[in-house]
Amino acid sequence: MTIGDIRTAFRHKGKLRVRTERGAGFTADFSFEGIYFYTPVQFAVGELIEFNLEVDHESRTNNAPVRCKGKILRVEPREQLFGIAVKLETNCYRDRQPAIRAESR
Repeated sequence: MTIGDIRTAFRHKGKLRVRTERGAGFTADFSFEGIYFYTPVQFAVGELIEFNLEVDHESRTNNAPVRCKGKILRVEPREQLFGIAVKLETNCYRDRQPAIRAESR
C-alpha cells in the first residue's frame, strides 16, 4: 500500500509561503487534510507544528495569513532542504492576529 492509496482528499499542487516559529519554507502540495512543504529547518516525525500559509489576495490590504496546526508524519531530506508532510489536526482559518515570525538566521 502506498501513501497515495490511503489519501482520501485531492491534493492541489501549488507554491505558497509557509512560516513557522523556527523558519520559513514553501508548499509543494496541499489538501484540506494535509500539506507537504519544503524548508531548510529539520523537524521531527510526531512533532506538533503550528504554521501560517501566506496567501496573496488581489487586494493587498486584505492579505491575512491562514493559520494551521498539525502533526508531522514524514521528514524527507531533499538536497539542502527537508520535505515535511503534515496531517492537519484542526481546520485552517484566516488569522487577523499578528503573523508567526520566522527566526532570523
